[in-house]
Amino acid sequence: MKKHLARLALCLFIILTFSFMASAEEVRWRELTLHFAFGERTGIYTGTLENGLPNGRGKFESVNSEGTAWYYEGDFVDGHFQGEGKCTWVSGEYIEEGFYKDDELFNGRYYSNGRWYDVTEGKRDDGGMEWATLVIILLTIAVFVFVFAVFKTTLSPSSQAVREKNAQKKVSPPAKRYDIADRRAQYLESITEYQDEEEYQDADGEYTVAAEEPPAKQTATQHIECFSCGTASEVPAGNFINCPNCGSAAVIRKEPP
Repeated sequence: MKKHLARLALCLFIILTFSFMASAEEVRWRELTLHFAFGERTGIYTGTLENGLPNGRGKFESVNSEGTAWYYEGDFVDGHFQGEGKCTWVSGEYIEEGFYKDDELFNGRYYSNGRWYDVTEGKRDDGGMEWATLVIILLTIAVFVFVFAVFKTTLSPSSQAVREKNAQKKVSPPAKRYDIADRRAQYLESITEYQDEEEYQDADGEYTVAAEEPPAKQTATQHIECFSCGTASEVPAGNFINCPNCGSAAVIRKEPP
């Protein structure tokens, strides 16, 4: 009885082993269509297949919706990215590596735009927070410097004195500058004024200076001869002149002899 049971167990083990070996196979360049979390992709698979799906280590090459070639190399579970792996664009513009969960990078890092970024529990650090923090710090420093400069300029005694001095400069007229030519002209003018005056002594014995009287103004005259009385005389010049003898207006103008 025991021998029959031992033989039966051995037969079952052999059958299960062969059935497992029959379901798992190594393939190369097998065309497959896989249903990922981000969509359906058709590509070429190289690695272990179980029940027609990638399981274990393998490499899947395909093209994304934008026509860019990419490939994933790492662990598969039932046709999904699960475990350690690496996804690379053929152009080299994008690379991600680390631990995958449900076809997405869960923990690791990715390369984009010339630098590496971290991925923690599915959250990607794109560097936006770093730039935002830097901008906020710079703006805070700029505001602080501006407020400090205004406060110092407003309340500083020296700055107040400078502002008052500048205000006085704006109100008061600029001082007149005299050069050598101006001084010489003033000196000659004073000498001329002194020469036009005469000094005399009054009754108290004091000397005063009196200005010369200006010359008398000469009046223009003309010679006339009256028609009525025939008197010739010299009278002030004018358009209509009466005879000084008879008062007649009929006169003849004559040039002086």
